[in-house]
Amino acid sequence: MYEATSRATGVAKAIKAVDPDAQKSGRDSVEIPVLRACNHPNVIKLEEVIDGVEARPSVALVFPAYDMDLAKLIHLRRGFPEDFPMPQRQCIAQGLWKGVEYMHSIELLHRDIKPANILLTFGSEVRAVLADMGLACATPNGKPNNVVGGQGNSYMHRTANVGTSVYIAPEFLCAHHHLADTSYYGYGVDVWSVAVVSFELAGLQRYCISKRLSS
Repeated sequence: MYEATSRATGVAKAIKAVDPDAQKSGRDSVEIPVLRACNHPNVIKLEEVIDGVEARPSVALVFPAYDMDLAKLIHLRRGFPEDFPMPQRQCIAQGLWKGVEYMHSIELLHRDIKPANILLTFGSEVRAVLADMGLACATPNGKPNNVVGGQGNSYMHRTANVGTSVYIAPEFLCAHHHLADTSYYGYGVDVWSVAVVSFELAGLQRYCISKRLSS
């Protein structure tokens, strides 16, 4: 991610160069279409896609600039919790839940929710924004590989090796250790990740997962 300033307006922007043919997590990862589909104050807004970045096989994604990510804020405040009041932490958590609820309402999974992928803006109150849709995928109605007995279309046959270990749902860890076939999963994987981030916000300490499963 690069910082830039619009020559026309002088407004700060964030630029991300991506290879449109790269697929980080299998053919179900569709970053640019996911970004274009999202329109919510707690989900990052794609403002522009610039094709043909010089000398690179990539396109540039243009976003609004944000003040910092949540991982940096937690790191800065861990030793000074009094500088990170609980109402501010609650506001961040509420924003995350609203962002996830919105993504799920338009049938999208994020699949990599963690503090480094949560951007913040500070004003009269702090606003949290879900970012980095590189591992996101769609869960459209009518997909033929729904799990029989799943509620509606919320469970899909999906790439399982995604996410960041501390924040990923138990079914991903079980898959890694061959304890279950978890290529079928649904919106609960994002809910788990937001819950873990909320736990970390509350105590400014990382959630401890079992060493037996995470090693």
